[in-house]
Amino acid sequence: MGDWLNERVGYRPAIAACRARLLPDGPSWWAATGSLVLWLLVVEAVTGVLLMATYSPSFTNAWASVHYIESSLGGRIIRGVHHWGTQALFVALIVHLARCLLVAAFRAPRELIWITGVLLLPLTLAFAITGNPLVATQSGVAQIEVESNIAAATPGAGPLIRRLLLGGDAVGHLTLTHLYTLHSVLLPTIVLLLCVVHFGQIYRHLVRANVPKLADPTPLPYWPYQSVRNLLVLLVVLGGLVAWAYYAGAPLTMPADPEIAHTPRPEWYVLFLFEARRYFSGTWELLPTQVFPALSLGLLLVLPWIDARLPRSVSFVFRALLLVVGLGSLAVLTGLSLARDAGDKHLQEEQAQAQTLAARARLLADAGLIPPEGAIALLRRDALTQGPVLFKTHCGSCHAHTDAAGAGLALDKPQGANLYGFGTTSWLRGLFDPAQINTPKYFGGTPHASGDMATYVEGDMATWSQQEIESVALALEAEAQLPESRPVEGTQDQIEAGRKILADDGRCAQCHKFYEAGSLGSAPDLTGYASRQWMLDLVCDPGKSRFYGDLDHNMPAFAAVEGDSPANTLSRESIGLIVDWLRRDWYRPTKAAK
Repeated sequence: MGDWLNERVGYRPAIAACRARLLPDGPSWWAATGSLVLWLLVVEAVTGVLLMATYSPSFTNAWASVHYIESSLGGRIIRGVHHWGTQALFVALIVHLARCLLVAAFRAPRELIWITGVLLLPLTLAFAITGNPLVATQSGVAQIEVESNIAAATPGAGPLIRRLLLGGDAVGHLTLTHLYTLHSVLLPTIVLLLCVVHFGQIYRHLVRANVPKLADPTPLPYWPYQSVRNLLVLLVVLGGLVAWAYYAGAPLTMPADPEIAHTPRPEWYVLFLFEARRYFSGTWELLPTQVFPALSLGLLLVLPWIDARLPRSVSFVFRALLLVVGLGSLAVLTGLSLARDAGDKHLQEEQAQAQTLAARARLLADAGLIPPEGAIALLRRDALTQGPVLFKTHCGSCHAHTDAAGAGLALDKPQGANLYGFGTTSWLRGLFDPAQINTPKYFGGTPHASGDMATYVEGDMATWSQQEIESVALALEAEAQLPESRPVEGTQDQIEAGRKILADDGRCAQCHKFYEAGSLGSAPDLTGYASRQWMLDLVCDPGKSRFYGDLDHNMPAFAAVEGDSPANTLSRESIGLIVDWLRRDWYRPTKAAK
């Protein structure tokens, strides 16, 4: 096959020098770092092209398309290798540059090899900066906002760089399009050109330089002695990446949503810059974010000419000191940042909440619930996620929502009932208990504390049997039609007995309406009590004759009702989310889905 191909394209003369390359100093495992960087770049390119086949660069579809990629084992591994491969590339590149620094591999005539290698470091960082937000996660978008603000502070070109990154003055619809173009077109083109120069110089000064030594039997050939070492190192690293991608995958955090609070934190490989910013403020912030990095990069680029002017004995000390100070500074600043974040209780709570929301978003997406508006609507339409937020904002000033252990939203002086478990048999048992009805859990902080219901429970209802109370509680929970995850307790006979008591004119129906029994006006209608529609109508307008009517109450109308404050107005969708959350009526995967 080689002969056949050589006859047609003549490739053997072109690679003759490479095949004849010798190792004057013998093979070395450390010398495999350069090959590792090259092949990690190839791995990133190949996995990136594969991801492009399914990825959609828009805020509406980006997160959903990545979730779709993650839905198959192959997609999960490809994305995982691409994600963790970038971080492995950072480490391999730093190790390779450190090795070249120590052995002075930058000396004439190999200056261009060194310079093009050093320039790969900021370009790899640029790949990460433009790639992380492409998933359209909360953390990725927050990172690009911070990074674009830093770039905007660049004297002269700052606003232009920011617009180049974001597609405008702020994160918007064009942001992912711009970042995608930079990440998949512009940056790869620049890296490819650098690699052409880099390997052209290697061929000229390291490969061809060995050709005259062919007659010397001492040096070993590059193939197979060094090539096999290169291959083994690559296989170990690549095998580790594939294994890690299989078991851990790449992170897919919650979809970006500006309405959810988030404290941005950069990836670990730029934490040193984040930490350095803490010690500077105002215009001085340019020092750690731009001046110091630019000076460090400039020092590395001109290092061949600095070294040429130093005595050999001083040169090694200088290079070793440069390496120790550089890597030491990065390690110390990164460690300080990690330690600070680990001790930040608020940040830890926020990150734990973000992980919970991310898991919930993935669960909803797994069920195929991503709406046409995109993944941002996944959590916004989820009662489990939005219900407690809306409840705390609009209901939490009057109503508590705490369980028996006291966990949840607690109030010092509630003006309404504790709504945890509202409509359930256990909640109703407490309502019918003379010892509890006038406590803060029920009527204690409301105008009903001295009303007819409290008086009846503490008086006439005290004569009811426990079986009658249980039957009424079961019948009312049956009216609520709570989700299947919370089946009504008790037998059908008990429920029917409770319904008869509710329709009894001598007891409940003397104040409450229950289907055909009783009449409206003196107490809330118990027909469909605590059902979704009943609760929706109550929250929208509690002043309806079906509920409190002319009775004294302090609950505002949350729909647009004439005479009520517009400040209380909520959309029907928001009210529904609160109601569904109180009823614990949210999506749960079935056993089959699990």
